[in-house]
Amino acid sequence: MFFQYAICISVLVRIIDSCIPTQQVESCSSCSPIYDTSCQGYQHPSASSYCLTSDEVPITYTLGPVADHSLPANTCSTRLDCPSGTVARVNINGIGYSMGNSDGSPTLTYCSETDGIWHSDVNGYIYDVSAIACQYP
Repeated sequence: MFFQYAICISVLVRIIDSCIPTQQVESCSSCSPIYDTSCQGYQHPSASSYCLTSDEVPITYTLGPVADHSLPANTCSTRLDCPSGTVARVNINGIGYSMGNSDGSPTLTYCSETDGIWHSDVNGYIYDVSAIACQYP
């Protein structure tokens, strides 16, 4: 009797195990990473002048629609939410570096997989950008 229960449980475990989703989440492909690669990390090069690396923030990219901006499914996006002691900065094309949202809320940065151009929503204004980072103020 024990042997029959063991076989039954083994079969059930295999069936349940086969139902676990294994599909990889699709990542951004046309939009290259936007986080500033020149950032050296916490207190580097000095305690008064540094920006965090993307791993220290951390930065994650999502492929899919951005509902609060009515952006389509082929949108790659990230929300720059800087750790305490740092502030968001965006490198606006043709203007230079500017701080992120003045209220400290995460700065939405997004890119269409169709054209590969990144944009940031800073205080309700949309800018073309070439880099984002979390910097010591």
